[in-house]
Amino acid sequence: MRWGPVSLIAITWLAGCATTGNYEDMLKTWVGRSEDELVQAWGPPSSVYQGANAKYLTYARSKSCGAGNDATTTCLCSTSFEIANNRIASWRWDGNGCTAYPPELESSPFPTGQSRTIPAGKSAR
Repeated sequence: MRWGPVSLIAITWLAGCATTGNYEDMLKTWVGRSEDELVQAWGPPSSVYQGANAKYLTYARSKSCGAGNDATTTCLCSTSFEIANNRIASWRWDGNGCTAYPPELESSPFPTGQSRTIPAGKSAR
């Protein structure tokens, strides 16, 4: 498959839009929301730790990251949410794959918390 100059510029520009800052902005929208909302949007966590005063849900994800001509590496992201009184109190992340696109360009494999309900009898496009 041959890539034209315009395609390569567009891909480079879009790749530059996925930042850890955007990921943190997305995570901030989760503070105060319920544990049930989180699990509904992100799915079951990779691990759960129950402390004396809080519960911690951790999501570990990986994705392929391009690096040069057809070379790929694996980018990892571990995101933990502190749950107190059934509400998200805080979050933290670690890894080289904790990035997100701005909401208007969102296509990241990591959830944003914005889910779309599809009416019965319809299909997602």
